[in-house]
Amino acid sequence: MSIFKHKTKLVTGDSSGDGHEKSDDFYIESNLTKAEINAAYERGSEIIGFDFCKEIASEYENREFPLDKVKILEELGMFEYCCVDVMTDKKDNITGAYLYPESFLQVFLFIVKLGNSSFEYEQVKAESYIDIGGYGLYY
Repeated sequence: MSIFKHKTKLVTGDSSGDGHEKSDDFYIESNLTKAEINAAYERGSEIIGFDFCKEIASEYENREFPLDKVKILEELGMFEYCCVDVMTDKKDNITGAYLYPESFLQVFLFIVKLGNSSFEYEQVKAESYIDIGGYGLYY
């Protein structure tokens, strides 16, 4: 049983289904409401100086996380908090990073934590699944 009061679904990808129709759902239980998470994200965005959700991986088939943005988050401790696949040159210097749905989620949550240091959460899975039918509802 979770100690957190608020359950939130976080969606990466094409949540509206009007483009490539691919998305992933992640669920967290936390001590913050949806509104508080959004407010913390906004404060975190001010701290880092850019809007991660709007600027990174916002175009089709572009999962690159540019070096200048990676360095900002690295200086704030991102690599201690979450893992991204870094791109390096022949001298092992970081040149940027690749993001996947899970790492995108982790960076988002890191930014929320920057905006509200009291933010605590745990990632959870849906406890059950029931197919109630309705196949013919969709054309």
